[in-house]
Amino acid sequence: MLNIGRKLESFQMKEIQSKLFQFFFKKEADMKKIQQTWSLTAEVKVQIKNLLEYYKTVKLGRQLAAVVGEVMEYNLFEGENGKKKFIKAKIRMKIDQPVKMGTNIGCKIDGITWVDFKYEKLPTFCYFCRMIGHDEGICEKAEEQEGGSQSKSKELEHG
Repeated sequence: MLNIGRKLESFQMKEIQSKLFQFFFKKEADMKKIQQTWSLTAEVKVQIKNLLEYYKTVKLGRQLAAVVGEVMEYNLFEGENGKKKFIKAKIRMKIDQPVKMGTNIGCKIDGITWVDFKYEKLPTFCYFCRMIGHDEGICEKAEEQEGGSQSKSKELEHG
């Protein structure tokens, strides 16, 4: 099952919900060995929104998509019925880090502009802490904050 060079002294896995697992280790060294071995990534599609028209190029699209993670595919698309162009990319992103909501881009002439990342079909996702793997209902950070503001869920769109 696991080929990590040596046997683990104690390792248990519990399925919390469909496709969500929790792991238990007796020794921290075993946990660290697993963390170094496993690649915690997910493949997702992201649309890059709020770009000025002349910034919508394939070259810049790749650079912006790389902010999210490893770029696997990317392209510039024309919206339906002559709507504006947009950049869409397939990304391999780390799921042990918060989901990036966007980034700033710009130049001296245009100034700084915030660019939104709109994700398609994200796995279970927490709008509060922006982590994949749980939702707001079981978010430890949301619980820590008294009266945890659930309004953050309105701030991030995802498809």
